[in-house]
Amino acid sequence: MLSRLFKTLVILALSANVCLAQTITLLGKVVDSDGIALPLARMQLVAAGDTVHRHVGENGVFSFRIVPSRVQLITSHVGFETDVRTFDALRDTAIDIVLNFSGMELEGVAVTARSRAMVRSTEMGAITLNTEKLSELPSIMGSPDLISILQLLPGVQHAGEANGHLYVRGADPGHNLMLYNTTPVYGTSHLLGIFPFYNADHIDRIQFDKSGQETQAGNRLGATVQCLSPDEKPETLSIKGNVGVLASQITVSSPVGKKAGVVVSGRQTYVDQIITPLLNSSSKGENSLENFGYAFSDVNLTLMLRPSKKHSIDVNAFWSGDRFTIGDKRMHLDGKMRWGNQLASATWNYQLGQDISLSNEMYFSRYANFLNLGQAGLDVQVDSEVADWGFNSGADFKMFDIPFATGIQYANYRVKPQDLSSETLPVPSELAEVTTSQLVSIYLHGKPKLNRYFSLDAGLRLGLYNDYGRNGKADWRLEPRIGLNFSDDHQWAAYLSYARKAQRLHLITTSSVGFPTDFWIASSQGVPVSLADNFSTGANYRISPQMELTAGLFYSRMNNLVHYPFNILQFNDMTHFGDDIYVGKGKARGAEFMLRKTGQLSGWISYTLSKSDRQFDGIDGGETFPSKFDRRHNFSAAAIYKIHKRWTASLTQIFTSGNRFTTPTSWYFISNTPVKEYGKHNNAIMPSYIRTDVSVDFHLSKVSHRESVLNVSIYNVFAVNNPIYVILDVRSSESGNMMQVVARYKTMYKLLPSVSWRFRF
Repeated sequence: MLSRLFKTLVILALSANVCLAQTITLLGKVVDSDGIALPLARMQLVAAGDTVHRHVGENGVFSFRIVPSRVQLITSHVGFETDVRTFDALRDTAIDIVLNFSGMELEGVAVTARSRAMVRSTEMGAITLNTEKLSELPSIMGSPDLISILQLLPGVQHAGEANGHLYVRGADPGHNLMLYNTTPVYGTSHLLGIFPFYNADHIDRIQFDKSGQETQAGNRLGATVQCLSPDEKPETLSIKGNVGVLASQITVSSPVGKKAGVVVSGRQTYVDQIITPLLNSSSKGENSLENFGYAFSDVNLTLMLRPSKKHSIDVNAFWSGDRFTIGDKRMHLDGKMRWGNQLASATWNYQLGQDISLSNEMYFSRYANFLNLGQAGLDVQVDSEVADWGFNSGADFKMFDIPFATGIQYANYRVKPQDLSSETLPVPSELAEVTTSQLVSIYLHGKPKLNRYFSLDAGLRLGLYNDYGRNGKADWRLEPRIGLNFSDDHQWAAYLSYARKAQRLHLITTSSVGFPTDFWIASSQGVPVSLADNFSTGANYRISPQMELTAGLFYSRMNNLVHYPFNILQFNDMTHFGDDIYVGKGKARGAEFMLRKTGQLSGWISYTLSKSDRQFDGIDGGETFPSKFDRRHNFSAAAIYKIHKRWTASLTQIFTSGNRFTTPTSWYFISNTPVKEYGKHNNAIMPSYIRTDVSVDFHLSKVSHRESVLNVSIYNVFAVNNPIYVILDVRSSESGNMMQVVARYKTMYKLLPSVSWRFRF
């Protein structure tokens, strides 16, 4: 009896070992038609009579442990067609699932090339931009200006002429977290906002999060703009670029062996060779420009190493440099400016297990500007700098079938606000004081599925900040963020979110137009940590497979905002820099709408109704006043129409309320000298901004991976006068008893045509 029982146990044990030995792994990645990972796609696996439901991780990777059998795998995601496939899984199997955008055009069984929509909404009001599709929109250089295109989206105020800043949901430009991959960028504009800051050929896509819900993003009060470099290793040599009237660019992609690839991009302007001779030849006498010149160049480098399926290493570098010179005989003016960015990062991603992936990154970012100005025997030099180096270490994993993201981030800041020097003027040395500080952040983010329709998006961020300057002190802040998502998988999706945010670095804007004289300051003596509570809600309704309507509401409450009352050449030589900072608060609220369409005619129409105000004890006696970019109405449209397989026409339309500015309320004369008395801060409004841009692409040739396109664009096709600032002239009558105020609006340019050749082979 015992012998028989022993034999039975041995047989059962061997059977169990055989069963365990025969389990296999089914793994892969869910991506869209461009190879971009689709996080939180829903998967249903039917195998051996069992059904398993699962959401894929943040990087789109999934894994199942099953017994060998015939399986059915169903994959779905909001805005994409459901993928259903049945196959025999008899051994370890790797499979990539490509979900097609639900609005894509099909010809038989062939998907039209890269037909993903230009703009795609995702959960929590975030938006993803497809840079290749955006290249068809009008632009001065024939290459898309990614910052300007963001200004066409709901919730974003258009900055106006000669300004490259981004104003999102009533916040200041320095409240936005600008990222190149995961590296902060501190200077994001070229002269007067004319030229695109990013080389779009080296940007794969843009992720724009207006609510700032992601816990990984920190140290800013507002939106997050993340520009992502290529992450797919090139398999063949390819070259693409753009040759225009004022600038040219080129991008080279090439494999390096079997497990590596490199992408290098460069741009160069030749404004000096074209514009400067025209200006000098058209000006005469004492009003001639002795010296006018502007040029910029930049270089992007991405190195991708893929030693195995589980390991990936990416090295990125970015350098940009601008220079501007001007001379005016009549004003005895001689000025020079230089500014630029240097960025470098190295990232290692490792797939540790079926539900665990690790990421480690080291980075360095620096922005500096320099101004040398001489006029009528006076001279002054001003330079500022911000340098940031650090590392990020994170992990994506699943626990109880809930996707989590956690990590630790370290940043070391070296900030020099203003270093002024002059041989003819007394300059306070305190302005040159360098601030050194560090920020350590820990975050945890989870996305549990509540039921078929609802899911949570909750996270907590802890920031520990230390200022090592005089009278420095430590500061720590908890930043909770929570959101509720709804989706019926077909037509409706909605969200409700709240985010608490803190900011320790502050951008001081000193110019109303796009001169790069802005500088950064760090929280220290007299400069507090800014705080914001951001609330937002919204919904998406899919009207048809090619049309979607989005609507949303937002409200932001900001505290400890900082304001510097002087411009770049003004300063108080009697006090410390921090003593001149105004500390106040602000509010912003509004409603935003967008109608998107795909197909032969694709694009969107957006409208934002908003209000933004500020309150500082040192301004207007502490009364509330409108912020500079309190633009009540913002309307924009972007459209691309495929006339023929060789012809494509596009249009962008902008209408916004004017900027706020402060104007005198009364004038009087003292000894024949006009004296102005000012009323409330920002008590006047500039004229409304209206602009229409058109563009036509003629495809000389276009096949699978080759194209040759001639682009003709017209900026401000109706030549509308859009002033960048106003000058108020006060004149007295002949008797001296009356005064007349004449407003002179200054316009930089009206109609601007451009021709460029875009190529890829």
